[in-house]
Amino acid sequence: MLSKEDVPHLGTPAAERIKIPYGCAKDFYIKVNEISNENEVRSVDISKRSCRFYDENYVDFYPVYSTSACLINCRKKLQLKLCNCTSYFMPNAGRLHRLCSGPR
Repeated sequence: MLSKEDVPHLGTPAAERIKIPYGCAKDFYIKVNEISNENEVRSVDISKRSCRFYDENYVDFYPVYSTSACLINCRKKLQLKLCNCTSYFMPNAGRLHRLCSGPR
């Protein structure tokens, strides 16, 4: 389950995944708690509050900021830096990058 700002990614920790064997069924109950802050929090420098609001976006590929969008942005930049290519599943934001061909 994702917030409206989050994007799906392959980095979900195993502890947060639920595996159900084929042929089995489970009931789950989910309670969503959205976090909100007073407007005055915006006046605190980002480096001091250690978080961003959804509209304090600096990532290249998504219209709003989220932790998962930041994670994908960092992974793509690192792939480009180390390999000069990106995985097929990375967003390209209108710029084509050479795709990594994988092991041979």
